[in-house]
Amino acid sequence: MGKRLPPFSRAYEGRIRSRTESSVPDLGTELTEDIMNALDAHNEMSTRALNSEKIRQGLKDILLNHTNLYEKLRKRSTSA
Repeated sequence: MGKRLPPFSRAYEGRIRSRTESSVPDLGTELTEDIMNALDAHNEMSTRALNSEKIRQGLKDILLNHTNLYEKLRKRSTSA
């Protein structure tokens, strides 16, 4: 008789077997749907920003006052 697998090995083997034998959703289809959902969300956020002066001002405030973007751009332009 062969050796018995320890309980953790049998559990792992069972998970692997159930993954390959069960009906797993098509990963390619799921990935495509997730990418399309992300694109839709990105488009919606961009549209809101384009249509809202308040959002654009808020984004400029974040970039200029909280990320040192102005200083970085100024330094880059003087060193070029």
